[in-house]
Amino acid sequence: MPLTPRNDVNFKRNLIDIIKFSYDNDISRPFISNNKLLIGYGFSLKDDIELICTQIYKNNKDKVIKDVKQTIASTTSTTTIEKIDTDELFKKINDAAKGAYAKSGSADTLPEFEFSSEDQLNAILEQKLTPLIQEINQKLNNSPLKNLQAVSLTSDTQNSQISREHVALLALLYISKKSNIDPSLASYIKSKNRFKAWFWLAYESFSDEASNKTSLLREKISNQFGLYESDEQNVNFAECIDVFSHLNISKAKYKSKNQNNKEIVQNVTHLEFMKLQENGSNLNASDASKCEALFQPFVTKINSLLSTQSTKTFSLENIYCVNLISSNASNTSRINKLLRQREEEFYKQENILLLCPRKMTTPIRVFQPKKSEFTVVLASQTPFDCSELNPKELNSSRPNYGKVNLCELILTDFKFDSYEDSKNEEIKFKNAKSKDTVILYQENKNEEDKINGATFTSIKQNSDDIEYKLEDGAISMKYFEYQTSNNKHLNFSLLNFAKENNFTLRDDKDSAMFDIKLRLAHGNNVVPTSASSSGLTLTINNLIIENEDGKASEDIDKIYLHHCFDKSIYESISLVKNEDSDIKNSYTATFNIPIDKENKGDTKFILYSSDLSKVYSTKDIHAHTDTAVISLGYQDKSGSNFCYSNKVSLRDITDHITNVISDSEYPFKTNEPISLKAIYKQEKGSKRYKEILWGYKVIKSKEYDELSKSNPKDVVALKDQKGKEITFKILDVIQKDDLDKLKQGGHTIVFFAYLEGDKDKFKFFTRYGKNHIRIDIKIPLYIKFKDDKLVIYEFEHAIKEKAFDAKLKLSDNKDDALIKNDNYLYISKDISSNEINIYEDDKLSKELKSDEKTNKSYQIYAKEESSSNQSNADKDDKLGINLLSKENMDKFINSFNESKSLTRVNKGMWKDGDEEVLVKVEIGKEIVFPLKIKPLNDKGMKYDWTLMLGDKGESQAIFGRNRNNGKRQHAARDLYTDMPPRTNANELAFTSNVEIVSIADGEVIKTSEFYYKTNQITIQYDTVEFGSFIIRYGEVDPSRVKVKEGDTVRKGQVIGYAGFMIDNGKHPGIVAGTIVTMLHFEYFTNGANIDDPLTVRNDPNNKFQRRKDLADPLEILKEGYKNTFGEIL
Repeated sequence: MPLTPRNDVNFKRNLIDIIKFSYDNDISRPFISNNKLLIGYGFSLKDDIELICTQIYKNNKDKVIKDVKQTIASTTSTTTIEKIDTDELFKKINDAAKGAYAKSGSADTLPEFEFSSEDQLNAILEQKLTPLIQEINQKLNNSPLKNLQAVSLTSDTQNSQISREHVALLALLYISKKSNIDPSLASYIKSKNRFKAWFWLAYESFSDEASNKTSLLREKISNQFGLYESDEQNVNFAECIDVFSHLNISKAKYKSKNQNNKEIVQNVTHLEFMKLQENGSNLNASDASKCEALFQPFVTKINSLLSTQSTKTFSLENIYCVNLISSNASNTSRINKLLRQREEEFYKQENILLLCPRKMTTPIRVFQPKKSEFTVVLASQTPFDCSELNPKELNSSRPNYGKVNLCELILTDFKFDSYEDSKNEEIKFKNAKSKDTVILYQENKNEEDKINGATFTSIKQNSDDIEYKLEDGAISMKYFEYQTSNNKHLNFSLLNFAKENNFTLRDDKDSAMFDIKLRLAHGNNVVPTSASSSGLTLTINNLIIENEDGKASEDIDKIYLHHCFDKSIYESISLVKNEDSDIKNSYTATFNIPIDKENKGDTKFILYSSDLSKVYSTKDIHAHTDTAVISLGYQDKSGSNFCYSNKVSLRDITDHITNVISDSEYPFKTNEPISLKAIYKQEKGSKRYKEILWGYKVIKSKEYDELSKSNPKDVVALKDQKGKEITFKILDVIQKDDLDKLKQGGHTIVFFAYLEGDKDKFKFFTRYGKNHIRIDIKIPLYIKFKDDKLVIYEFEHAIKEKAFDAKLKLSDNKDDALIKNDNYLYISKDISSNEINIYEDDKLSKELKSDEKTNKSYQIYAKEESSSNQSNADKDDKLGINLLSKENMDKFINSFNESKSLTRVNKGMWKDGDEEVLVKVEIGKEIVFPLKIKPLNDKGMKYDWTLMLGDKGESQAIFGRNRNNGKRQHAARDLYTDMPPRTNANELAFTSNVEIVSIADGEVIKTSEFYYKTNQITIQYDTVEFGSFIIRYGEVDPSRVKVKEGDTVRKGQVIGYAGFMIDNGKHPGIVAGTIVTMLHFEYFTNGANIDDPLTVRNDPNNKFQRRKDLADPLEILKEGYKNTFGEIL
């Protein structure tokens, strides 16, 4: 909605800096990029040579340009671009130009073929930008970014002043070499949707190019465009609407790869996408993410605006805004779908905020999840349907049990205007709750009006009261005076109000919804709140309903109407069989539905015997073959009722399972009863009834989408569980190995139902519906130490309010006891003292201790950090996790006990009576350096391992360096570990004590002989940042390899020692006069391929003599170096 161009006084510098950043080369001379010969800001030596020569040679251009062109053409015609030596080309161009210049008789010195000033570059760039400016003005006409003026970049012309947004667009078009603005970006700008334009620039520009350079360019361009209208200190309400119309609602495709290197595409919200981009697969990182900080100003603004009318505060992920997605459809169906999904994840009360800021032609009806309190901010002329709200808590197990109102309504005078620029006008808000009971008195005097069409109105006691009215089945509220009139007020409408009173107002009982206490004047009895002139009573009187065998359906009492456009679902208010009809198995169905009567297009509906949205995606609903489809034209919708008489038919599935559901609520626990129900119409005693049998399978949660596409394998039958409804404890029915998987976290248990006698027992889906249910089992409670924080996790959600500063204290000899054991350690869940023992086993029988020499127990404790002037008695002599102060420890214990109650682990974590709580300790990041010491050929030293080909000082240690006179190339980076002077003794035998460690958690796939009497260790890794890959650790001491094939290794685990190479009985000559031991570090990008050999000998064109997925390991080594030594290379 708001997109106001902001003037950029430094536009020239900002534009040039972004463009320069896109090139890594010395841009003053020719270079190669993306298989093109370029110079300067990506100027083509082919297409831009006239402009280039004008700037370099000035008035002498015509004397030399022909020879310059011939030299370039001659080079490119005989040599492919990627093989051209640009230094040699530079020399040839200069020689040709000087030769031509000399022939012309000129005596002055001719400049080299290079740019000598930024003005030369800017003059060419200025001309190159002209068609891009024309493109912007053409495609963004009638948008806030229209009328971009010519851009002046040279120092001798007057500077133009253009907007930050225009700078971003020019940089994008220029760098991407695209002459057209992407249609999606253009549409976002035209619709004044700053957030969507910013998101596209930040994550979708430059197509699907996935590189660090692309990510940084996206960041620079999107930052230049800007997320804020002004700045983060001056966010306005209109900007909040813009952001929250999409952030937690709109879809984005997040692409990742599984262990088999197969691409997985997830449809996630924009906020989830940004978190996944930042944290990999972890949506529940304990630290506040960058994107959360980025959007915090919008959250702060919303909470600030509502603070006088509500005591609640709302978190980033809990704010939704209703908006139009087309001229006559809103995003409410998407919001409802997301809220239904989130309901399955709520384990504690959540505050949800729903913003309804703009006029809608049809009522807004939004689903309120259980375990949530709902705040609706409503603008005038926006009818709100309350039928999906929860007016009170009926579940005695929840903390809000007995509370009569779980919703609040806040009215606002905000006026949405897509044609006006956003303004910082003062916006008013008013909580619609009434202080006391408000009596509504009847206005109409006719006797018949007491039954139909009566209007009831409140009497205002003072000027600040809201005027309430019940008319035509709708509650209206008048408040906020029109600015142009003192007597007129804005009008707000509620449909299906007072759900707690069965959608009626009464004369003997107050309504409770939204804390609006309305009561009819005595003698008016009951008046419904569920009728409205915007609704349509739809009757379908020739509906044929038969089962899957074409026979009469049994006991069908309702059907469902699926709105194809806004995706709402409506249940029939009546379904009657047409007993006297000539049409066999014919029924009449009636629905009350809200409908846009102004929409002149056809409105389509899908009819089915059940709510398909609970089983299928929208796409699959439209593809379902057993449904009836009807279409209503403009005239059909114009009245208050319509009868659809065309014959249509649908299937009512009676002899197959159509769904598996659970009445139990998330979060599920293994030691608590869970109920499963197969939706199957036949009952025991019927001749057609078949017994329902059950089975289960435990899988990794992230693999569910892929596995559910085909029939499951290795399903475990539940022999003692039969029938349509079963109740059991998961602990009692699954195998120990499967329970152990659940205890690891990140796993799901899928239960399957099938009919006895079915040929294929276990299936995820059949043509009739869903035969399974997914039950996510989360670790109820655990604590994790990472990055100097001890964080409490509830059902695998990091609780940011329960993160405590802490330090890790290991023994002096760097004993690894606290960080081994697969990172799984334990404490007792019953804690109260200031010293909490850590155990190795879940029986809490073996305390975790340091080495035999010190034999100290590891604990969670509190001790002030040591200072130089502390006495020995005050110094920290304990081992474990130090919470640094008694106050911190007390807060941790209180928070832990609160979490223990909330997660219901008092009886037990996994089974009744167990005592353990998981402790995870993570040190550092995902990747570490393969050596515990810095290499002796470190950055800046001789034989620098960090250099690239062509760098000054490159040596045999770097990747791609020629060997054997160019017959082969070096396939690794060599990290030198020992370099003693060579002697007659050590050239025959030498032992290195430098340890080689695994860079991450992985699995050993091979150990074998390598070069010159050394060994190699090959390990496969799956990581978030670098994906799945293979590392070959070469030139390892064969007598001290610490792992074997099939071993699981942990990050930082010692796997061997640097080896000593022997060739013909002596150490080979690597460095003159020196013995050199090293780690030879090879990197292969396809971690899924563990079968094909890494070394390839029979391909004469393969100079690396390695598999095709060999790559330079520099980035991985740099990441590990940073995480191990705290230094960025």
